[in-house]
Amino acid sequence: MNEARYLEELRVKAQINVAWSSTSPEKEQIYLPIRIPLRKGILGYRVRLIAKGKQAESTKSRLFDDLRKYVIGQGIGWGDIRL
Repeated sequence: MNEARYLEELRVKAQINVAWSSTSPEKEQIYLPIRIPLRKGILGYRVRLIAKGKQAESTKSRLFDDLRKYVIGQGIGWGDIRL
């Protein structure tokens, strides 16, 4: 179950009554936050995955502008994207 689905389940008080999630002002208007730092502040960090054949090219990237030519992806239902 992705985050979007379990938050909806929590909102309508269906099958879930406690869920772990990042927070936002919008979420705190709907849900009651219980502040326990499960990830000790590392929520939002990402690991870069690249195709094997692109590794040599990728390691040459030294500046932020070098990274702009790459396309990134994020999962539908992740808590830190807007639909």
